[in-house]
Amino acid sequence: MEWVFLSARYKVPARTNRHDFLGVAFLPVPLNARDVGECIYCGTHDEPLDREHAVPYGLNGPWTLLRASCKACAAITHRFERDTLRSLWPDVRIALAMQSRRRSKREKTVPLVIERAGVRDTVRVSPTEFPLYLPTPMFPAPGVVAGRKPMRGIFAKLEVMRVAGPTFEEVSQRYPGVDFVGARTNFSPEEFARTLAKIAFCAGVYALRIAPFG
Repeated sequence: MEWVFLSARYKVPARTNRHDFLGVAFLPVPLNARDVGECIYCGTHDEPLDREHAVPYGLNGPWTLLRASCKACAAITHRFERDTLRSLWPDVRIALAMQSRRRSKREKTVPLVIERAGVRDTVRVSPTEFPLYLPTPMFPAPGVVAGRKPMRGIFAKLEVMRVAGPTFEEVSQRYPGVDFVGARTNFSPEEFARTLAKIAFCAGVYALRIAPFG
């Protein structure tokens, strides 16, 4: 048995100020994979069941639920996790050499966007030369908590946190005359929110031994 520290933070923009909410939890996590025996998403146990990673495999997820996801539900979770892995954090995964089921096809370099005189270009640099920042979608508190009326859609503000490598300013000095140096990120807030919800749900099943349909 090991204890895992989890932390979640809301940063809620407002017209006049900003409110922060910090939530902390310590979860006892079994060292061995848990055999569930039913799909944790739809409850079926009459169809072939496959393993489920609480944190996506591509993010070095260490917790595994055995016989926990049917084929139909696995296709759904794979879709929104793929958006997070390949659209939101592809550069992070390459630079940090995270796990991949297609390691032989992984890019050895990371794309860096530069712009001169209004002309944008992309150059490939090694992970050690890449200014690695973690793009982090920040969601407002739920309307029921913040006192807002329900709204359709999921909205997020993107913030970045430096992780490793040189800064963008330092990199710009390698390209004289550039007006812009950066990286491209294109993602779906809805798919990322589903990924977070899936991780939290699986953590509950894995660490707290919640039985979704039991």
